[in-house]
Amino acid sequence: MKYINLNVYYFYLFIETHVCPTTHFKCANYFCIPTDKACDFKDDCGDGSDELQCKHRECWHGEFKCKNSECIRPGYLCDGEVNCADGSDEEYCETSEWKI
Repeated sequence: MKYINLNVYYFYLFIETHVCPTTHFKCANYFCIPTDKACDFKDDCGDGSDELQCKHRECWHGEFKCKNSECIRPGYLCDGEVNCADGSDEEYCETSEWKI
């Protein structure tokens, strides 16, 4: 007779039937995150599934397009603060020290 571990059975049953509230996005790893966190250029799920299948807008003329397709204002490029979620706005900036 073949036995099945009930804990494993209940875990798989939970995964198959787990539903997120309508105000949340269901991640591939079965986490639920608020809907406004999906497609925000940040891996809120922990597995990247909230950033897949996103349709991001084209950057306007003069905007900087980050490597992850995010658009930022040109004044944010090389300003010493990371503005692109992937950090690409500060990636190729030359650093200089201010001298008085």
